[in-house]
Amino acid sequence: MVKIRTTDAKGYEGKVIGISTETDVAVVRVDGLKDVEPLVLSSNSKLEIGDEILALGSPLGYQNTVTTGIISGTDRELEVDSYTYENVYQISAPIAPGNSGGPLIDRKTGKVVGINSARIEQGNIGFSIPINSVFPLVNSWSETPMKNLPVTSAIDDFAEIDENKMLETSDYLVSYFIESINFRDFVTAYSLLGSQWQSNMDYDTFRNQYLNIISISIEELKTENKENKVFVEAVLTSLERNGEEQVSKTYKINYEIAYENDQAKIIIEKKLH
Repeated sequence: MVKIRTTDAKGYEGKVIGISTETDVAVVRVDGLKDVEPLVLSSNSKLEIGDEILALGSPLGYQNTVTTGIISGTDRELEVDSYTYENVYQISAPIAPGNSGGPLIDRKTGKVVGINSARIEQGNIGFSIPINSVFPLVNSWSETPMKNLPVTSAIDDFAEIDENKMLETSDYLVSYFIESINFRDFVTAYSLLGSQWQSNMDYDTFRNQYLNIISISIEELKTENKENKVFVEAVLTSLERNGEEQVSKTYKINYEIAYENDQAKIIIEKKLH
């Protein structure tokens, strides 16, 4: 079983019914979403160079983000990690952690034409698997779910990630978390938490602990790597309601950051004083 969380912070249980070891594609069946109207998939479209597209997702934690671009190449082939990509679209829309795996939309029709899958750092080139190329797999798994799923590896820590990127990403993540709380965007802040934290605290409980905060800002931020774990120590100043009064408080909080499903998350928050 896997956990599915929507952009409005609702959680659902899902079951992986198919997964490929050659292409980074899987199918998750979520009974709780069966009455939700899905995006329309385009089974027979063939985009050409110059066609305008939209990439949907939450790159680097930014919820409900649409990045625009064009088809900049077709029928590309490349290998990323253990996956082989053939006949994929090359796109100019940026692909980043959070919208990789998301849908590629034909801007003219509004239909899903691809699955955003990979990027190349140099030049910010992205790649998307044409949706019609995975229909045979998807239909097969939907009709006959796999009984024995192949074992796949997942990144749960920073062991294989460049240290400078680890620190930069963690610094950004905590800053964005605090910024979201300051703007009372609690849905986004909650989406940045790790699955274990979310399992132990539902959205309403998380939101309620910040309702008295009028504003919150970062005074100091220190990020360091200890034993393949990244910790971000933040000194925060908060203006809060206390009955009829407004009081200023200072907090020192230590956040631990780790990767879940190839995306950085805040997994532990510890108040130091």
